Amino acid sequence: LDGGQHQENIAYDKERDAWLISEGYTVRRYWNNEVMGNLEGVLEDIGRVAGVFAEISPSPQPLSPGGRGA
Repeated sequence: LDGGQHQENIAYDKERDAWLISEGYTVRRYWNNEVMGNLEGVLEDIGRVAGVFAEISPSPQPLSPGGRGA
């Protein structure tokens, strides 16, 4: 989540993002005003990204028959 302080930390954020990506993570950035003004759209975007990964990398431990973890 990026806010006003993000402008002060751009170099650090880029370095951290590069490391996360090199470790296999996907980095998504949202501005504070996006979350406050369009939370549903942000959540839909996160869901789309997570859905792609769910299809590619299923959970190593499936849910119990009752639908909840152990």
